[in-house]
Amino acid sequence: MTSVIVPIYNQERHLRKCLKSILSQSYSDLEVILVNDGSTDHSLQIAQDYANKDNRISIINKKNEGVAFARRDGHSIAKGEYIMFVDSDDYLPKNAVSYLHEIIERENVDIVIGQTKRKIGFFLRSYSSCPSNMINTKITLPDLWENYYISYFGINILPVSMWGKIYRKSTIDKALKETDLFSKEIGHIGEDEFFNLKLHPFLNNIYITDKTVYIYRFGGITCKYNPRLNELLTFSDIRLELLDHYNYSKGYGPLFTEYRNYLFSEISQRIEYLHQEEKDITTFLYSEFQNRKTFIRMALFYEKRECSNNTRLILSKDYHGIYTLIKDRLNKHKNRRFLKRLITEII
Repeated sequence: MTSVIVPIYNQERHLRKCLKSILSQSYSDLEVILVNDGSTDHSLQIAQDYANKDNRISIINKKNEGVAFARRDGHSIAKGEYIMFVDSDDYLPKNAVSYLHEIIERENVDIVIGQTKRKIGFFLRSYSSCPSNMINTKITLPDLWENYYISYFGINILPVSMWGKIYRKSTIDKALKETDLFSKEIGHIGEDEFFNLKLHPFLNNIYITDKTVYIYRFGGITCKYNPRLNELLTFSDIRLELLDHYNYSKGYGPLFTEYRNYLFSEISQRIEYLHQEEKDITTFLYSEFQNRKTFIRMALFYEKRECSNNTRLILSKDYHGIYTLIKDRLNKHKNRRFLKRLITEII
C-alpha cells in the first residue's frame, strides 16, 4: 500500500481537483491522509465530503502549525509501505502512483524521483527534475553521497522538493530515529529541502525516471512582504552545521553563495514591500552580520579566496553599497516583475 499525504491550508479553490486526481489513480491500493492545518475557508468541508464517499481517506484536523508539521502528523499515522506527498493546490497524472510504485518495487530503492510539469495559468510546461544524463538511472553509494549531497547546498542536481517522488517509509522511519526531518524553525519556506537534506545521509540508493508524475501549480510571484523568507537565513546556519557534522567540504562555497542570494532577496522585499530606507536596511544588516554563523564562517572562507564583487560587498559590510545595488536592481526589473504577476494571476 502507498500512503498519500496531503497537507491542506485554505485551498478550497484547488482542493477538489487535487483529490480527484489522487482518488482516480490507476493504482488503487492507497490510503489518502488529508491534514487540515487550521484552514479558515471551506477546505475542511470539502475534505469531509470526499471522505464520506471514499473510505480510503482519513482526515487529521489540527491547529495551524505550518506544512512541515502537517506532513509530520500525516506520516505519524501512515500505514503504507511507501509514502507520497502531494500539495493541495497541485495534482497527479492518472498513472503517477502506478509508475512510481512499479519502479520502487522493481529497483528496490529508497526513493524514486519522477518528472514534473508546471501549470502556469492555462498552460502546462514540462521541465526536467534532473540533468538529462541521469534520467532512467539508478544511483547508489558511494556516488550518491559524494556527488549528490551537494544538491541541497545550491547546486541543482537532485530536486529538493518532497512532491514528485515516492519514498520507502522504512527509510524515513530509520532517519527519524536519529534526526528531525520536520522542522519547527523551517516550517513554511524551505521545508521540502530541509526534509531531503536531513534524509539524504540515510539513503542507500535512488532511481530517477522519465515518467511525468506530478503537476505543480506555479504561483510564486507575490506582491506583498513575506516575513517567512527570513527562514532561509536561519536555514543557512542549519546547513552549515550539517556540512561540519559530515565534513562535506565541497558544500561550503555553494552554501555561502546561496546565503548571499537569500540575503539580497530579503533586502529586496524589505525595500519593495515595506518601503524601508537605507538606515533600516543598515540596521537589519548590522544585526544579521553580528549573529549569523554563516556570515562569520563565510568571512573566514574567503580570507584567501577570490569572490565576486557582490559577495565582497557583504564581506566588507558595505551597507551603502548593498542598499544601492538592490535598489538599482529593483528599478531595473520593475516592468518584468509586473508582467510575471499578471501571468501567474491567470486562472
